[in-house]
Amino acid sequence: MKLQKKRGNITFIYHSVMHSLLSDMPHHKRKQAVEKTLVDSGVPYIIIQPTVFMQMLTPAVKSIKNGGPFVQKFYTSNQTRMSYVDMKDYAEAAAEMIASGKYTYGTYEFSSEGAYSRTDMENILSDLTGRKITSAFISDDDFLKASHNTADSYQGQTLLTMFRHYNANSFCGNAFTLTQILGRKPTTIREYLKNALQG
Repeated sequence: MKLQKKRGNITFIYHSVMHSLLSDMPHHKRKQAVEKTLVDSGVPYIIIQPTVFMQMLTPAVKSIKNGGPFVQKFYTSNQTRMSYVDMKDYAEAAAEMIASGKYTYGTYEFSSEGAYSRTDMENILSDLTGRKITSAFISDDDFLKASHNTADSYQGQTLLTMFRHYNANSFCGNAFTLTQILGRKPTTIREYLKNALQG
């Protein structure tokens, strides 16, 4: 939790997660419990609920820049839909919320526009790179090794549970709230990937 002092009061700014009510994922369950405690506390608060950060696609971008596939763990089938948000948009919106003082006692979901399938992502990446991009799904073992986690660790199990939920149920958000706070449309996944691939 982050503290902001203003006019003699304390406002708690809490970084939660979009759809925190999805209690089958351990980290969502924990976030939900903190949200409830915060709401019941009587302390002025702001709860921010972002969807998946676009920056989580950094390993995939690195693979593509090296001539490889769209390496990822979000899509086991083309039925899965994912929404994303740029961390820079998150930071800009959070700063506005803190500075303005207009958002107290509110819960705000942060998402960019769209909910993208595996084919959508492959098509965007193919268009941006000028070559056919296909997907490669990371196995649990390879993912745990790359993220320096183990199968029996809390963090490892939490991450694997999260990805299994996303793949089975999708994880979709709406851009309206973030658009209103920013005063502009949030960065799209295409814009983010274009900049990331050129960086």
